[in-house]
Formats: sequence, structure tokens, C-alpha cells
Amino acid sequence: MRRTWRLLTVASVALCAAACGTRAPGEARQSPSPGAAGDHAASPTAGHAVATTGSPLSGSFLMDLTWVSDQRGWALAAAPCDRGLCRRLAATANGGRTWTALPALPHCARVACVSQVRFATATVGYLFGPALFQTSDGGRSWHRVPGRPVESLEPSAGTVLRVGYDRTGCPGPCDYAVQETNAGSATWRTVLHIPENTAMGSVGAQVVRQGTTVSYLLLYGHMAGGAGTAHTMIFRSTDGGATWQRRPDPCGGRGRGEHDAIGLTAAPGGIAAALCAPRTGSGTTFVRTSTDNGSSWDPPRPVPAGTAHCLDMIAAASAAHLVLATGGTTGNGPFTSRLVASGDDGRHWSAAVTGTAQLDPQAPGAAFLGFEDARVGRWIGGPHGIWTTHDAGRHWREQAFP
Repeated sequence: MRRTWRLLTVASVALCAAACGTRAPGEARQSPSPGAAGDHAASPTAGHAVATTGSPLSGSFLMDLTWVSDQRGWALAAAPCDRGLCRRLAATANGGRTWTALPALPHCARVACVSQVRFATATVGYLFGPALFQTSDGGRSWHRVPGRPVESLEPSAGTVLRVGYDRTGCPGPCDYAVQETNAGSATWRTVLHIPENTAMGSVGAQVVRQGTTVSYLLLYGHMAGGAGTAHTMIFRSTDGGATWQRRPDPCGGRGRGEHDAIGLTAAPGGIAAALCAPRTGSGTTFVRTSTDNGSSWDPPRPVPAGTAHCLDMIAAASAAHLVLATGGTTGNGPFTSRLVASGDDGRHWSAAVTGTAQLDPQAPGAAFLGFEDARVGRWIGGPHGIWTTHDAGRHWREQAFP
């Protein structure tokens, strides 16, 4: 069964934002960057050569990935164009060894842009964040889908969930709605509504899915805020979205000992894993796992020293095999990307990938970490390379994009 998660942390610790170049808390719904929008002038930097002829993907920056099998996938990128950087989509049928550029995407106005991509089948896919576009021919053509601005969208087993908010200007007082559709359908139905008085203080939302029945909605807290807690609100459905229950943040604590969930992943067999970061920016980052769809959680498993504050994505290939990685990287100057792996439920960790890159201030943030099956997974470790594992995270190999 396919399972892919793009675990983009919209509530990263402020320390990580300063030291590692990642996006600061509360930026999830600000105006899109020049690379993501394709509607602002942006000049390429000297650190990244731009080809003026040849492939339309030449000189592009990776933004997101999506897969329907371990061989077939799509990459969303920001490529140089006459407007600076424009969004482009590429497809692969051989696991990323080669990529084919698809026709140009619809032009985005400033109030209607996309930054993520998901495919539900080999033909049906979605571009979103905050606008929503849909394709039924594998990405060769797209049409705009009306509705709320979309924060998160995930397909699974023939259905699609999207999380929308009621107006621009979030974080702040706004409400969320989770809607469901069959892949390719034009009809969406609301399965969960979170009013603004419940969602107060949230800086971003994420939906995580596993199979046909289990779904999670996470509303991340504002970890850089002063008052109150930044605990993540979690809503869970185990019956295909028919009913939802609110669950506590598994990271727990309060005051100087407060930890908050900054990412969650799911795997078959009732497996869930949460990545927990300290609210104060000091202390130990840890992982907690569950074997009953988040009803109960095992004791905390500390993340290795030296990487604790820059790992903000989590994915699970199985109950035992977990990976943590850096993601969403933007900024200027040198940056160290890291991926660590565990084969025993987080009890022990090993450094699988460590690399240094020069950040380009014009590049949009890229964030993807996920498994297509129990062995094959991918990670965007930088703007021009995709790392792949074929042994559940033990070993990784980088392939250049495009």
C-alpha cells in the first residue's frame, strides 16, 4: 500500500529558524516567495547557474514531491523564467533516474498561488497552497477548483482530504474546515469544522492519513508566542472521516518543561509517531510512538545530541523504522542538512546523511520526507537533489534534479 507524507513543520522552533535557516514560526500563510508564486521579479544568484536554453527545468529549485508508486512520481519546482522564477512540474516513471518536464502550469496571481503537489492516481493530481488546481491527465493540463484557501491536502486509497481556512491573514482568528472527495470528483463534503474560538493561536494545519480509515488533523501552536502553551491540537478519525475525536498533544509538559508536537507520521498497523520539540528552544527533542492510532504513546525516545534543534520532519516506514530530517530550508549562507534513522523504534539513532550546501535567498523552501512502501522512501535534502532509500532508511543515495 502506498503511503507518502510531506511533513512540513509550520511551527518550527525559533532557534532552528535562526541557526539552521528554516522558516520561522507563523510564516505558513504569508505572501508566497518569489520562487513559489511566479508573480514577482526575482533575479537568480551567482551561486546557482541558470541555463537560458535547453530543458525548461534547467536551473530549477525543488519545492515538493509526490509519488503513486516507488517508480512513478512528480516534482514541483521553481525554474528561471522571464518573470524571475516560475513553477514547473516534472514527472518520472523510473524512480527519479530521469525527469520529463510537463507543460507550463497555470499562471498564479499573488492571491492565488500554489506551493505543493499531490497525486492520488497516475492521472488525478492536485496543486495547492493556498489556491487549488486539479488535473485528470497526469499533469498535462489543470483547472482551478473554487473554495477556501487550502493549507494541506492528502490523498489515500482513492479519497482526498483537504484542510481550508476561511480567509487570508491567518495565523490569527480564523476557522478550519476538513473536506473530503473521491479522487477526480468535483464535489467536496465537509467532514470536520473547527471554529475560530477553538483554533485560536494556531499557526498552521496539516492532515496526515493512513489507508482508508485513519486520518489526523494537526493544528500547530505558535511556539514563538509568549502567553499560553503551544501544544498542537490533534483531531483523529478512525472510521474514514465519519467521526472525529480530539486527542491531546503527545509531547506534553508545561512551563520550562513544555514540549510540543512539530510533526506526526502514520504507518500501517495502527502506527503513529510524533516529533516533539522543546518550547523554549533549549532541551532535548524526542520522539514518541504509538501502536494504537495515537490512543496511547510509548515513553519518549531522545533524538541524538547535536541534531536536536534542526530536525523538523519525521516519517515512518514501519513500527521500528523511523527517520528524522531537516526541511523547509530558506535563507542565505551555508546550511547543514541532516537525516538520522532508527531501526528500533527510536531507541538508537544513526546519522544517515549529513551535507553542507550554500543557500540561495531566491529559492523557495523545499520540504518532503516520506515512504512509498515499507522499504522505499525519499527526502529532499537540498534544492537540487533527491535522496532515496531502498532499505527502510538505513542507507540513502542522492540523485540530482533534474
